Amino acid sequence: MNQVLGIFISIFANLKLDTKSFYSCHVQLFDKYCAYEKNLVGSEFTQLLRDDDFMPLSLNDKSLYTKVLKLCWLKESDKEVLNDSLLNLPDDEFNVALPFSPLYPMTCSLLKKSETRIQKYVEEFFPFQTSIIYEKIINSVDSIFQDVIIVQFEEKLGSKSREELLQILINLEYFHISTIEMAKIL
Repeated sequence: MNQVLGIFISIFANLKLDTKSFYSCHVQLFDKYCAYEKNLVGSEFTQLLRDDDFMPLSLNDKSLYTKVLKLCWLKESDKEVLNDSLLNLPDDEFNVALPFSPLYPMTCSLLKKSETRIQKYVEEFFPFQTSIIYEKIINSVDSIFQDVIIVQFEEKLGSKSREELLQILINLEYFHISTIEMAKIL
């Protein structure tokens, strides 16, 4: 529908016909897409949260470690400790425990994919990317953080297990970093 409406608007614009009402429909369609994306991320995040073991992520595979470092947003202090120098260890000695649980890298991947899909949706058929479109992108990503991630973490904060509660708080600290880095991207 995005492509059909986008092409239709392009044809009308080339013919120098009024496109305001069509563009308005296109923006409404983008709103619907953002809501769809939020629901998609929400359902995937719910599953990731349900499957999480709430234990620090332990890695003994160098290639997986490299992928996690590239994928995740980290604190500056972590970047100093968790760097490529650990890759110089022999394979049989390589073992790294990251402070966050597996939920964090999986969610970083989910967020980056979602942001990419939203940007791709806009790139092709919104040649007049006004501040309205940028605002909608920012609001969509904010909504994912506020209405999906934070709400579900708040529910988990009622946990009776100290270990689980501690890991949730550590994960929340990293999710805070991800919000800052995502804001820079947007």
